[in-house]
Amino acid sequence: MLRVLTRRPLSVIAVVGAAVTALAFTSPASATTTYGGNWQMNEKTGQMLDSSGNQNNSIRIGPGITRSGSYYHFTGLGSIIVKTSATLQPGDRDFQVAASVHLDATGDQNFIQKGGLSDTLGQWKLEISGTHAHCRIAGTTGVASIWFWGVGPQLEKGFHTFTCTKYADHVTATLDKQTKTQTIAVGTVTTPRNVTIGGKGPNCGTDCDYTTGDIDWATLTYF
Repeated sequence: MLRVLTRRPLSVIAVVGAAVTALAFTSPASATTTYGGNWQMNEKTGQMLDSSGNQNNSIRIGPGITRSGSYYHFTGLGSIIVKTSATLQPGDRDFQVAASVHLDATGDQNFIQKGGLSDTLGQWKLEISGTHAHCRIAGTTGVASIWFWGVGPQLEKGFHTFTCTKYADHVTATLDKQTKTQTIAVGTVTTPRNVTIGGKGPNCGTDCDYTTGDIDWATLTYF
């Protein structure tokens, strides 16, 4: 099922360090939203398919992942790999990464990401660190890091929508109806790495941060 993304209100709460300030931001000039990747995870066998039309299908589904036809269940043993492509590179565009998740337990888990912590060209990811949901978008001029402190246990009760949206001068994260914004220009966001869903992918050693729970869908969209 195709999910329609809605814009956030123009007036949001900005969180910069410990300070909270009410700010008004300008929405992107274009009202058109296009998918870079749209993974609905409703397959029972075969590849995880990209319904965006960009053919960003999975090239590997790791161990410990089962499928109901409505969502994928992750048991903390493996992740899904989507090969990098031009349509998965935001560059200087406004974009949003989003996922619907339900956890079996909290702890360090990566839901979806592209790029690593040390990459200088860029990274985007949604994760939970301990009991704290976190979105990170890094680019050529700055790093946005937005935390939802102590919300982890609520992710064990049903599915929750987690989004992280990059604009020219700020980044906004939303977990269900709770929104936080950081005022920062992260610049251009590119990385040669593949997209990984449910963990950091192969060759992660003892720091894989595999998901334990369910992911219903994940998307990358451009404005």
